[in-house]
Amino acid sequence: MKKPQSITFVSLDTLFLDKENPRLPTGIERSQQAMLEYLAETASIDELVSSIAEHGYFPGEPLIAVPKEKGPGNNNNTWTVVEGNRRLVALKILQNPGLLPTLPARIKSLTDNPRHKLDDIPVIILDKRDDALSYLGYRHITGIKEWPPLAKARYMQQIFERTSAENEVNDRHREVANVIGSRRDHVKRNLSALSVYKLVEENDFYNISGLGEESIKFAVFSTALADTRIARFVGLANENEDGTMDGLNHRHVQELVEWLFKPDNQFSGKAKVAESREIRKLSAVVENEVALRSLRQGATLQFAWQQTEGFHKEFIHLLFQADTALTTAAGLVATIDFDENALEIARRIRENIRLIGNNLADKQKSPDNEF
Repeated sequence: MKKPQSITFVSLDTLFLDKENPRLPTGIERSQQAMLEYLAETASIDELVSSIAEHGYFPGEPLIAVPKEKGPGNNNNTWTVVEGNRRLVALKILQNPGLLPTLPARIKSLTDNPRHKLDDIPVIILDKRDDALSYLGYRHITGIKEWPPLAKARYMQQIFERTSAENEVNDRHREVANVIGSRRDHVKRNLSALSVYKLVEENDFYNISGLGEESIKFAVFSTALADTRIARFVGLANENEDGTMDGLNHRHVQELVEWLFKPDNQFSGKAKVAESREIRKLSAVVENEVALRSLRQGATLQFAWQQTEGFHKEFIHLLFQADTALTTAAGLVATIDFDENALEIARRIRENIRLIGNNLADKQKSPDNEF
């Protein structure tokens, strides 16, 4: 971002909400009225309206704006606010409460007799949107007022689209990362997830009850897609050189979304992948033909996972952990006084060891291997 210009006071009537605001759902009409109503309803502006009505608007936190695109009725004295849309909504409602079809009682009480009703607003005016990108990235991606994950990804996409298409896609990802103060792999992960998300959105979230743009856990979705095997399953490995996707497996994308977000009423009422830490199990399942078939036929993720090599590896890992812990305990037992609880635990361990050992010996079906 270039060195900010000095603060200018401009008429509130000349300031407009940003149609490219990454926090706006794609389903919201990009008219000023529709955007204002959405932000007023979802952005918790009551406290902002209250603060401005009571104390005025402090120049210490100016809005940041760029010249509004020229068109019918537009001139050089109108501005699009690229930073501070919530504050702009609060200001406009305070100036004209009639902008909201129905005014919440608390906001109405604030707008009836405000101590301050501002017409001239402190604004930093930049020449173009690109000049604000670094600031927005610092503030909302790595800064103290972070956007939700989906808004972050959309913002990264906006920056990516402003990079040169003649450059290698990895270089473009790196350029985005430099703007927002992040890593290239983080940018790639988010943009890849966003490309798959757009397919989900186009298919109306596969009619999953309660799932939509404002309820989907995009962070979980992007974490799943960052897994190499799951990415291969949905076709993310087929990314084009320009970063676009045309090789996605639509059926597999739908399956992934259902496993992550569709309630499984046959069992727990939760999605098959109930927690993000279970993504590793799903990763093993999608690359095992038998386990995948089992999951598709209605089995729980745990049951399907037990048919994979990953389940076997975890079992061996648990045995190694137990062996390490028991070896450490064996080295300490000579220095420990008698304890009834410790004796009871040791007996339970002995029984579990016999159970595990005899089961493994039975699987080998050899009398010489009895434990």
